[in-house]
Amino acid sequence: KALAGWLVRNQPISLAMNTVGGDMAYARQLFEQTSQVVYTVGREGNPALTCQARPQEGEIFGEFPVRRELQKFTRYPVFVPSPTAAYNCHYDEAYLASKAGGPVPAGMEYAAPLLSSVLSAEVRGFCVLVMEYLADSCGVNRGDGKNTGGPDRTIIWGLQRPPLGGQPTVLRCAVDTSFDELAPTLVPFFVTNARDAVRVSVDPANSTVIAALAELDVAVVIESEAE
Repeated sequence: KALAGWLVRNQPISLAMNTVGGDMAYARQLFEQTSQVVYTVGREGNPALTCQARPQEGEIFGEFPVRRELQKFTRYPVFVPSPTAAYNCHYDEAYLASKAGGPVPAGMEYAAPLLSSVLSAEVRGFCVLVMEYLADSCGVNRGDGKNTGGPDRTIIWGLQRPPLGGQPTVLRCAVDTSFDELAPTLVPFFVTNARDAVRVSVDPANSTVIAALAELDVAVVIESEAE
C-alpha cells in the first residue's frame, strides 16, 4: 500500500514487477491501486527486465507529468500511437448538435437523466460522443507479440480507471459553474466503474448544479472556496 501511494504521488511512467511461484496477488494490487502507463509482469525463468512499450505490438505508451502539474508543462497528455496534432482539432457545432438526440450506447441508457440536464445541444452531443468512445474502447484488448519481431509475451492494453484505494477525483464547481460545463468531465466517471471514485465539490450558492447532481445520485460535497 505504501509503494502504491508513492507511485500515485510521483507518477513514474512505467512499473516492472516479478512474481514468485505464480502468485499474482501483489502485482494485481499494485495495478489496481496505481495508474501507470505501462506495466510489465515477469516470473521465474522469464523475468521482467524492462518496462518499455512496443506500439507496433498493440501497446500504448504515454508521457505526462504529475497530474497536479499537468497544465504547467503541457496542454494534454501524450499517448503513442496517437495523432498528437489531433489535439488541436475541434468538432463542427452542427455535427455535435446532430448527435444530441441520437441513441446512447447499449447499456448506458441510465445516463439519460444526466443528458437531459444539459441545456446546450452541442454539449449534449459531445457527451454522447464521449459515451460512444468509452463503450468502444473500454475492456481488455490484446496485442500481438508473435508476428512483429518482438518477444512472445501476453500483451494487454486499454483504458484504466482511476486507482482504487480511497483517493477520489474531485471536480470543483464554483458559484457560477453551469451543469453544461461540468457534464463532459463527469460523464467518464458516471458511465463507468469509476463512478465511485469521483466527488463533486460545489459552492453552496450554486443551487442549480446541486439540484441536478442530487437527481443523479452523485457524491457531492457542498463547500465554499474558502473551505
